[in-house]
Amino acid sequence: MDRREYLSLFSEAELNDCQVTEIDRTVNILDEEYLKVITRSIKRAKEVSLDIETTGVHKNAELVGVGLAWEEEKEIHSIYIPVGHITNIEQIPINIVRKVLQDIFNSCLVIAFNVNFEKKELKKYKLEIPNFHDVRYDAVAYDDAYWKLSLKEICDELLGVKWNNIKEICTKKVKERNNKGKLVTRKVLDVPGTSISILGDYCRKDVVYTLQLRNFLKKHVEYATPIINLERRVTPVVVDMETRGIRVDIPAIHKKLDEVNAGLENISAAIFASVGKVFDISSPKQLNKILYEDLGLPEQKNYKNKTEGGLTTDVTALHSLKDLHIVPNLLLQFRELDHLRSTYLESPLKQQVSGRLYTHFNQTVESGRFSSSNPNLQNIDNDESIRSLFIPSEGMCFIDADYSQIEGRVVAHLSQDPVLLEYYRQGGDIHTATSEKLGIERKLSKVINFAIIYGCNPWKLTQIMGKEGYDYSAKDAKELHSSFWSNYCGIKKWREREIEKAHRTKQTFTLYGRRRLFPNINEYGQEITTPWGKPGFQNEKIIQGIEREVISTQVQGSSADIMKFGMVDVDHAFKLRNNIAHLLLTVHDELLAECYPENAEEVKFIMKNRMEDCVSLSLPLVVEVKQGLNWSQVH
Repeated sequence: MDRREYLSLFSEAELNDCQVTEIDRTVNILDEEYLKVITRSIKRAKEVSLDIETTGVHKNAELVGVGLAWEEEKEIHSIYIPVGHITNIEQIPINIVRKVLQDIFNSCLVIAFNVNFEKKELKKYKLEIPNFHDVRYDAVAYDDAYWKLSLKEICDELLGVKWNNIKEICTKKVKERNNKGKLVTRKVLDVPGTSISILGDYCRKDVVYTLQLRNFLKKHVEYATPIINLERRVTPVVVDMETRGIRVDIPAIHKKLDEVNAGLENISAAIFASVGKVFDISSPKQLNKILYEDLGLPEQKNYKNKTEGGLTTDVTALHSLKDLHIVPNLLLQFRELDHLRSTYLESPLKQQVSGRLYTHFNQTVESGRFSSSNPNLQNIDNDESIRSLFIPSEGMCFIDADYSQIEGRVVAHLSQDPVLLEYYRQGGDIHTATSEKLGIERKLSKVINFAIIYGCNPWKLTQIMGKEGYDYSAKDAKELHSSFWSNYCGIKKWREREIEKAHRTKQTFTLYGRRRLFPNINEYGQEITTPWGKPGFQNEKIIQGIEREVISTQVQGSSADIMKFGMVDVDHAFKLRNNIAHLLLTVHDELLAECYPENAEEVKFIMKNRMEDCVSLSLPLVVEVKQGLNWSQVH
């Protein structure tokens, strides 16, 4: 059973029953008076779908056109307002269009798909969208797998409609010389050079189908009203963070890059000296020959690799070989430095605009957690020298607020485990509890706690501990695993209860109503007797993986929801104090803000109290705040 079949079981109507309006003509508004007449019709509708076309998705992108769709007397109407096309046709001046749009936005609920983009781009023209709804909220509430799909992909699946991608209609061929000086032809995006009729038809399809998708989804996601309202409140905060960006120390990046390049040269020289020849370190083929033929090291195979006889030189292989020869160890060092160079040094230099990085946050990931891209600041290296490259705006300081042990606290609340609750109420945590109850060091308890809670078996636990330098036999790991559950009976019962419920309902929820679907949780679940005579399931690893997702959704998803409540409350408090500080980033359990030093104490007080009081659990939330002049100092 696929997700589509599963969803139809509890939908109020079959997926294909939706009536889709055909787009068969283009209405492009070039007359100011006509625009004002249509505006009155839009305002009567009270809801309007919005899509904008720009010269790109970069920081300095400019507006090319605006699409609007609305419903009147059960018919959907749509228009396209060109403002930045390169053409001889006269277009309505942007200052007039701006006034009309602001009038519409002030009077209507604005509906869009990924409204963050519209809000951020229109801010450049001093346009605000006070009342809005993002259809992406509905789509992800309907099926969490839709978080990574585009509007066109979702409409194709739910409404059965298709239309061109913008790259298919807005590209042109240009000739330029490549790095070798050879004249080549390549395709580039040219939105303003596209004809008004072609781009207008495309944009109007976007707004019409966005409105129809909203109409189709809203009756199916009434259960998710609280979580959708949360996402709506988070959106302006995210837009402000994306618009503000974060400052980076350009001279320090160049200095660090020189150091890393020198380090790579030294490691390369050591590798070449060890093997007695120079070769391309980045070539898997040449590396296979060096390791397995020239050095005669034991062959490491990855049977997913169909080339080179299944031989591999990936990180796992190099770790297996590093104690046998110096070269695998040097290769690991080289790859780590090379990753550092490309991801955290060269990439920011290319992506920075006037010394600031402007990341894009995706707030509708299936787990509820944020992800970010261009650049990805969620997975920033923990190396202090890398975090020190991020600095506050001139004359300001960083304030960092980090939830302490939020996932452990959520587990305690969800499971109501008396042992864990008591430790937290006495100022301890899950790592202290496990360390004392099992008689192991705190560092090891950090390794095993969530691994076991999420569903790690004793055999896998041995591997995890081994990677952290703990030499436990399979027997010892099994005893540790058993001892953990005997001390946390409340967590065990909660986990079993939630997994049983997920098998029965094929879904699970966070504390605040965010849903994830698991339509295949029973697909391979026929009970069998395993070869070693114990009960089990067919494809048991698949089932166990899904069960881990059930538990991690409740724990990590609820933690992510709490962070969003905290973000909203902190941002609101900042604004009440005349923007005393500005949020810059959210990374997992931490919020990073900047303010002037004279306001630092008040800002720390606001962040700590608002984040700790944003929700009510059966035990207190604790937030740690730090002040510094770069990200490393506050992390």
